[in-house]
Amino acid sequence: MLQQLFEALLRAWGWLSPVIIVPVWQGAGVLRLGHYHRTLEPGFHLKIPLMEEAIFENMVMTTLRLQPQTCTTKDGKGVVVCGVIKYQLVDVEPYICGVVDQRDVLVDVTMGAVLTAVRDTALDELVGAPPEDKVATAVRRQVNRFGFKILSFTFTDIGQVRSLRIISHTPLDHEIL
Repeated sequence: MLQQLFEALLRAWGWLSPVIIVPVWQGAGVLRLGHYHRTLEPGFHLKIPLMEEAIFENMVMTTLRLQPQTCTTKDGKGVVVCGVIKYQLVDVEPYICGVVDQRDVLVDVTMGAVLTAVRDTALDELVGAPPEDKVATAVRRQVNRFGFKILSFTFTDIGQVRSLRIISHTPLDHEIL
């Protein structure tokens, strides 16, 4: 009960305070009556109480580890690949207003670029010289308009696997298997 009261007071202070302090590692987008109004750099800023709301976003470099992904190479070999994308947010406005679930978008776009790059590469080439720059360039092309700056992509694991895929649009009967 006391914690809920404290949280309510904090939210009220956020709406009633005429001050916004943006930490050095963040940027903020200010919404005025629900519309994007301006971007704030780190530092001390004034706002109109009850009319303006700040949305804070981290602007420093960060990484995102992708889940293992099963792919087939150009020469028909099954592989599982993992990777890390290093990125930085450089523009708050399109990040806030242009896309929902920003990290999910980055993951999905990157996994699609990884799949395309692996499909276009033979297993020996993939292991010897992974197409990391090709993946980074493809991701960069698709997400820059949403405020992301893609710094690099790195394959962290590449392994050949045997896989059996059963694709069915109806539930499987036990007798079929």
